[in-house]
Amino acid sequence: MKITKKWLKKLCQEQQLYSTPSCNEVLYLHYKGIEKIENLEEYVNLATLWLEGNAITTIENLDHLEKSLRCLYLQENGIETISGLTSLKALAQVNLSDNQIKSIDQDSFAGLDQLTSVQLCRNRLQDNSGLAGLVAVPNLSTLDLTGNNIADVRVLEQVFMKMPSLKVLMLVGNEVIKSMSTIGVPYRFTMVAALETLTYLDDKPVFDDERRAVSAWKAAGGLRLYLERGTLSDDEKRQIKMAAGEAMRVEREAIRVEKEAAHRKNMDDFEQMIRQARIDKGLDPDDCPLFRKTAGAGEEEADEDMPGLEDEEGEDVETGEESAAAGVEAEAEAEADEPEVGEASPEPAETVQGDTTFLTTAEDEASEVDVDEVD
Repeated sequence: MKITKKWLKKLCQEQQLYSTPSCNEVLYLHYKGIEKIENLEEYVNLATLWLEGNAITTIENLDHLEKSLRCLYLQENGIETISGLTSLKALAQVNLSDNQIKSIDQDSFAGLDQLTSVQLCRNRLQDNSGLAGLVAVPNLSTLDLTGNNIADVRVLEQVFMKMPSLKVLMLVGNEVIKSMSTIGVPYRFTMVAALETLTYLDDKPVFDDERRAVSAWKAAGGLRLYLERGTLSDDEKRQIKMAAGEAMRVEREAIRVEKEAAHRKNMDDFEQMIRQARIDKGLDPDDCPLFRKTAGAGEEEADEDMPGLEDEEGEDVETGEESAAAGVEAEAEAEADEPEVGEASPEPAETVQGDTTFLTTAEDEASEVDVDEVD
């Protein structure tokens, strides 16, 4: 598919964009089978350009967007080399995921001081030297390298620790995570301790509590397991792990105690606020369900509707014999309440003799029996 001016105007009409190219700030050219970026010169005010899911192999012909373009989406193409971006001085976000990029040259993002987010998921990045171009981006805060082939543990000190603005880092799907564990270096602790500006690592945020605990781990020498991994003896590693682990445990306990104290204070403040509100309304502050005392140590509340529950040998618990006797008595009382035969007029019953049906009662039957006996 080739981009032509006529095709672009027709596309803008279909997408309900402006017919005047310079009036458009966004252009959707994704999944169109485009092989080359061209004929966009009239669209001088584009802030966002979608070129996702095409057959583009080279980033080119975007110099006219030097002052306007902020977001460029080039994922799912066939790009092998990052080029043609250095003139885009306003560029803040670029997505180059799902391409064929093997390395990032020193000048790939040169001069892009506004660039804060780079997505390079599922490319062919492998060597630490191939990531050198990322270090040259002074304000890069979000970096997604998910699903590449990065395996060298030195990438932390050679690349990431040289990025002062890095806040979000995605490394899921890279061998480096397993490599750190293999040499006895805890991956997440190490990354958070080494990158002090980090607020999000892989699929989890770095909360203040975690940062504080990891700082204690680092202060106790935990980061030495990584930085001095080639010189520490096994005994030194073991001692460092024990000391750093204990420091983290103590800090976590301190955090827990502080949170409980803060929670209690919040509840006390809330109670005081409610009490004052009731006083202001002329109500008894203690006559509130929230403040009524519940059963505590040495203090029990009586409930007349609920029978007392004690041990099996206690007085309030029925034994099996007592329960059975009570059942027998109940049955006897029920039988005593039933009417005896002859005391009430029972319902008549049907009797069939030949083709004739008679209604008879128990009294009639009894009379017949008496007559027979007399005979």
